[in-house]
Amino acid sequence: MLAITQSNYGGAQRYVYDLATSLPKDSYETVVVAGGRGILMDKLHNAGIRTISLESLVRNVSIFGDLRSFLDFYRLLRRERPQILHTNSSKMGGIGAIAARLAGVPHIIFTAHAWEFNAPRPGTSRIFIRLLAKLTVMLSHTTIAVSERVKEQIGPSLQSKITVVHNGIPSILFKSREEARQHLATIAHCPKEQNEFWIGTIAELHPVKGLSFGIEAFHKFSKDHPDARYLMIGGGAEKRRLEQQIRSMDLSDRVHLTDFVADASESLKAFDVFLLPSLSEGLNYAILEAGSAGVPVIASDTGGIAEIISSQTGILTPVSDARALCDALVFLYANQAARERLGSALRTRVTEKFSLAAMIRNTLAVYNASTGR
Repeated sequence: MLAITQSNYGGAQRYVYDLATSLPKDSYETVVVAGGRGILMDKLHNAGIRTISLESLVRNVSIFGDLRSFLDFYRLLRRERPQILHTNSSKMGGIGAIAARLAGVPHIIFTAHAWEFNAPRPGTSRIFIRLLAKLTVMLSHTTIAVSERVKEQIGPSLQSKITVVHNGIPSILFKSREEARQHLATIAHCPKEQNEFWIGTIAELHPVKGLSFGIEAFHKFSKDHPDARYLMIGGGAEKRRLEQQIRSMDLSDRVHLTDFVADASESLKAFDVFLLPSLSEGLNYAILEAGSAGVPVIASDTGGIAEIISSQTGILTPVSDARALCDALVFLYANQAARERLGSALRTRVTEKFSLAAMIRNTLAVYNASTGR
């Protein structure tokens, strides 16, 4: 049983989908549990994977609501009696581990995609959330971290319970640059000029993605680069606030937000540069996909991003630094050779180190070690 709090389609949901659809069917009967009936559930249904929607499970914290979610999930575990419960996301990790212990689930595995205590929030909240994260790791039999940095961040006392399995991606059939620009221009309602300099971000519109710094960097950059355009692909709670920022900077004709775009990765060759200004990350899928497309990447140096990007494969900038992001854009705009060199090097690294096949193989090794197979 794979379980996750929300059924939208961010990185953690992508991970759940890839596992559910890739585990060998002759060895595993897979069911996915998630809150709501979002895009993840639709994709799994279309792939023939059994799903269970836990309607009481939501992201926002509520004492009575979370108690109801816990009881609903406990009853579900008693009914389904899974041999392996593999939880994802902070809330499901905590609720799931406690419920599974009480229900007698033999093997509890938790994947830490990123730690919520790294997200922008008051210091007292971070302390409490860190304690809950540690409790989740202690109650789980095994924890998978998607990067070495995620493993390190939990602290030395619990690292012996954590195995690093990097995220991986399958091969992608990319659209040509011209086809990709046509496709995205239609979705974003913007011109599709082939000689413009396109900057792209694919991310959930969430505060932790630091997208306001990306807009601020583009605002600085665009003053001297009138042929530049910035597309941000992905729905989320921050959309209205980001739209207000775009209007306040008079960038409405240069910066374009879209909702979630299915198979957006197929259009990555539309971009001259991929930009990810995150405040916190585990191991970002979109960077891997951009690398697979040979698109050069500028990203904040946070979480496991440095395990993908180095000075040989991209440009890392300090977190929350719009000026550094702008400077990196200026450099790549002026240096086509650097764009081609970095994009090619990143494509090689992603192909060699971050395949979906390796992720599945290494995850199965964790399952087998836990169950004694």
